[in-house]
Amino acid sequence: MTYQEMCRYIVAKEGFHDWEAARTIKSSKKGLIRARNLCMYFGEIFFPVMTKDSLSDVFGMAHGATTYASKTITNDCLTDPALKKKIDTYYDEILHMKSISQGYDAIAEAYRLGRVSDAVSDIISKLQPIAETYCELTGKRMIEA
Repeated sequence: MTYQEMCRYIVAKEGFHDWEAARTIKSSKKGLIRARNLCMYFGEIFFPVMTKDSLSDVFGMAHGATTYASKTITNDCLTDPALKKKIDTYYDEILHMKSISQGYDAIAEAYRLGRVSDAVSDIISKLQPIAETYCELTGKRMIEA
C-alpha cells in the first residue's frame, strides 16, 4: 500500500469519492479538511520515511500543513470520543491492508528469487493463529488442507 492508496481509502471513507477533486480542490469544507488532516496524520504514522513536504504535497499544501494536521487530530481526539474511535478503526484497517500488501510484496520477491513455496509457507504460518482465533470465536471449523 502506498501513501496515495491510503489517502484514497481515507478520503472515500470520509465520503469523498472523487479522489482528484478531494486532492486538488481548494475547499474549506469541514469534512474535506478533516479527511486531508487524517491522511497526513496517518501518513506520519505509517510512512515515517516520507518527509512532511511529501505528505502534504499530495494535496498541494506546504509542509506546515502536516504538522498542523497532526496536532489538530491529536487534540480533537482528546475531546471527541467518536473521532478517537474512528481513528482507532482506521488505524486497524490500514495496518491490516499494509500487512496484506507486504505479504504480496514478499510473495513477488520470493517468486523473483525462485522461492515461492518458502514465502507461501511463511505467510500461512503467520495466518494460522488468526484463523484459529476466528474459528474459536465463531464456532466454525478449519478445513485441513
